[in-house]
Amino acid sequence: MPNQPIYPEIVTGETDPLNQGDPNLKKLKNLLASRKFWAALIGLILLVIKAFKPDIPVTEEQATSIVYILMAYILGTAIEDNGRSAS
Repeated sequence: MPNQPIYPEIVTGETDPLNQGDPNLKKLKNLLASRKFWAALIGLILLVIKAFKPDIPVTEEQATSIVYILMAYILGTAIEDNGRSAS
């Protein structure tokens, strides 16, 4: 017997509800798979928590540093993605 996948529909994505051709669902799938999105979301959550609960053990300087690190990560990932698509 040749090497055939046990569940070929999983390999081909035929049963994947996000692979039905709807461009909005494909955009959502790409967004949820994006490292830049998750880094930005983490930064946003940190800032919102800090705004509504200022007594958490993170100083303003630490929160700012974390946001700067996340911004550098997002920028680096964007440059990496751009370089990958250009080649």
